[in-house]
Formats: sequence, C-alpha cells, structure tokens
Amino acid sequence: MDDLISRPRSRLYANSQYQLALENAQTPLTSASVNDLDRVLVGCIVFSIYEAARGYHEASQQHIKNGRRILLQYGDSLNSSRRSETAEILQMLTRLDIAFADQTPQKHRNAEAAVGLNVPLEPCEFEEIRHAQKYLFDIERRLVLLQLNMSDAYADGDHQVYAELHVERLKCVPALLTWKKYFDRLLGKASPTTCDLTVLFLTLCYHAALIFARTEDQVAETQCDPLLPEFEVTVSCGEQIVDCLLRNPRLQSVISYDTGYVTCIFFAATRCRDPRLRRRAISVLKALPRQEGIWKSSSAAKIAEQLIHLEEAGLDTENINCAADVPEQKRIWQMDGSLGPDAASMTAQFCGFSPGSCSFEMTDT
Repeated sequence: MDDLISRPRSRLYANSQYQLALENAQTPLTSASVNDLDRVLVGCIVFSIYEAARGYHEASQQHIKNGRRILLQYGDSLNSSRRSETAEILQMLTRLDIAFADQTPQKHRNAEAAVGLNVPLEPCEFEEIRHAQKYLFDIERRLVLLQLNMSDAYADGDHQVYAELHVERLKCVPALLTWKKYFDRLLGKASPTTCDLTVLFLTLCYHAALIFARTEDQVAETQCDPLLPEFEVTVSCGEQIVDCLLRNPRLQSVISYDTGYVTCIFFAATRCRDPRLRRRAISVLKALPRQEGIWKSSSAAKIAEQLIHLEEAGLDTENINCAADVPEQKRIWQMDGSLGPDAASMTAQFCGFSPGSCSFEMTDT
C-alpha cells in the first residue's frame, strides 16, 4: 500500500525536478563556460531519456537534436584535454537517436534534413576502437533515419522524394564495407587490452547494418534469403555476447537506454527464415532479462515467436529445413507495435505480403 501511495508522489517530484532542470539549463550558450556546456549536454542526455521513459518521444528527440546542434556549434570551445569526453557525449546522443528514432514521426523531404547533420559518410583509417564505434553508429543512424523518411514518403505517394532518399541510402553499403576494412586493420594492430565485448558488439552491429542496408521495404521478402551468412554472424555474435555477460555478472545491466544487442538479434529472428537460425536468435533474446531503450528482450522474443508462428502456420513444419521452405506469400513484411496507456500492454499488428493482416495483444508486466 505504501508503494501505491508513494508512486504518484515520486512522479510529481520527478516532474518538478525536471521542470527546474529545464529552467536552469537556459544559460546563454554564447557566454557559457566549458562547465556550463558540460551541464547542458549532460542535461540533453538525461532529459531525452526521461521523456522517452514517459512515452513523450518527440520531446525526447528534440533534446537529442539540441545536444547534437550544441556540439556542432560549440564543440571547439572545449579544450583539447576534453576531446575524448566530447566524442563520447556525441556518440551517446547518436546511439540514443537510433534507439528512439522509430517512435517519432518523420516528414523530412531530403537526405540532409533527414539525417540532420553534415556527417562524413566515408570513414577513414581508425586509430582507436572508439573512432570505429563513432563512424559505425553515424552510418547506422543515417540508415535508420533515411529508411524512416522513405517509409513516410512511400505512404504519402511522394515517389520522387522516395527515389532521392533511396539513392542516399544505397551509399551506405560501400561506406559499411569501407568501415569493415579499416576495422579489420585496427584489430590486426590492436593491443591485447582491446575489449573483446566491444569488438563483438561492433561486429554484431556491422553485420546487422549491412543486412539492413542491402534489403528494402516494398520488395519481396525472399531478398533476405541470400544474406544467410550475415545472419549467421549476427546471431553468433549475439550468442557470444550473452555468454560473456552470463560469465561476468558485473558486466550485466538489466536496463539501459543505450543501444545493445536486442534490436539486432530481433531483426535476425524476424527477417531470417532459416528455422534453426531464427530460433537460435530467440534463445539469445530469452537468455537475459534486458531492456535497451524501448526494447525489452522478453517482449521482443514473444513478438518474434508469434511472427514465426504466423509464417509457419499451415506448413509442414517437419519439412521446413531452410529459408526457401517458407514461401513468399506466407511471410510477414511489416509489423507495427503500440504500447497501451499503462505501458505494460502491447498490441502488435503483422501485415503479410498478400492482403490482410494478423494482430494479437501481449501483456508483459
């Protein structure tokens, strides 16, 4: 009972502190000191997470955009001894942007507006692992934002904008391949202290991003079948990451508003139709209770299982031995999810390539 009474009070206190923090963050940036910039940038991160936790994703996205603009405009004000911290803040904002982007309406009409910042697409030689991480997430962010805007342009019937964004999206494939070349070179000369978990995570993200870049919406789902080797590496990396976390409890975190392995593994479970590989992916999602941004591993596993059930329903499951055994007309090509007002229930609606859709409600408290 005490918990039920204190919960509304806690929310009111959190809201009042949030409003106070917003007021205190209004220091004119033109005359701000390095410490003032630090406070505002950290505030952008905290505010974006807080708004996302409350379900106000547009406000969360605005805080992320503000932080990136501040870094772009005032980054030179931070002295050389703070370069690594500045880079980490920018990376954190980039990863949050990826995590929350699909919860925000996208109505940009060109690639520059969609991506938001003039970020170099082609990576250069990496000196440190963090440099590789930065470039990979910049490319991944570009991919996600372009795809979201392409989907809106397609829905609006604006084929010219769709085609222009599609051309920009195709440029991400050679950028990813160049990234991998430089990443392999970096690993070849890396010191033994290089974090194996970080390497696994970046390898996982690279292969998932490459699959995403090489596939398109509004195209037959069988386009995913030739990418089985990429799916194999993605799932294998996920298994190794989970194994590493299980063996090192101090590395485990139940909740994170940063990106992690859950989205990549869910992508493999739902887009790869190889029966064994996609079930291995679901096992990865079930292995640890994890929440990464709006993604909860247990919920992701349930949604993936339901999708597989719908795709394999009516087929002779004993004779499903490879991706080709799931015919195009049985495949799900789109899924939309919405949280209930209590944020504990979810409705996921699946659309097949043929007319019609399937839906179910899932409560995961």
